[in-house]
Amino acid sequence: TTAPKHYDLNKEPIPFTITKSQADPISVTATNSLTKGAVELSKVDDVEGTALKDAIFKITDMNGNDIRTELTTNVHGKIYVSDLRPGDYQFIETKAPEHYKLDSTPIKFTIKKSQKEKFQVTATNSLTEGSVELIKVDDINPDTKLSDAVFNIVDAKGKIVRSDLTTDKDGKISVSDLRPGDYQFIETKAPTGYDLNVKPIPFPIT
Repeated sequence: TTAPKHYDLNKEPIPFTITKSQADPISVTATNSLTKGAVELSKVDDVEGTALKDAIFKITDMNGNDIRTELTTNVHGKIYVSDLRPGDYQFIETKAPEHYKLDSTPIKFTIKKSQKEKFQVTATNSLTEGSVELIKVDDINPDTKLSDAVFNIVDAKGKIVRSDLTTDKDGKISVSDLRPGDYQFIETKAPTGYDLNVKPIPFPIT
């Protein structure tokens, strides 16, 4: 009629029979389940904070045993699991949303006994970064590569995201870790003997 603290009431009747001339007590066993708790994961872009759908996670215990698998974030970037026995767990991402890098760092959480509120965790992903290569040449003789030109890269908001990039002996600058977006190369120092080219060189990372 009343369950132990932290446990669900077990309404299943436990039948037993007292027989005539019974000398010894009969033994019956009753079980209770710990009251289960809930967790909600929110998946967002690490920079813009926008919700990310179609990320796939599993929940494991702290020994790495799978408890739930193939949990997919919905259009609001959410995963909701409501039937976890109290204990220590971790979310592990197994598939990143489209265009994003997988973040396999475990996200630990604990379901406490008699926990009434859902436990909330947040997971982030970074967009898969792209690369760009600039080649600096003489405007009349493009086979002549120009070293020691210095550039900045600015984003669409005019913020400098890379500075003091210098062309090498082959006239090249390579940058490999740019988040998708629109950018411009801005020359800040011309090669020796050349005029500064102040015209921005736009390029997108898709």
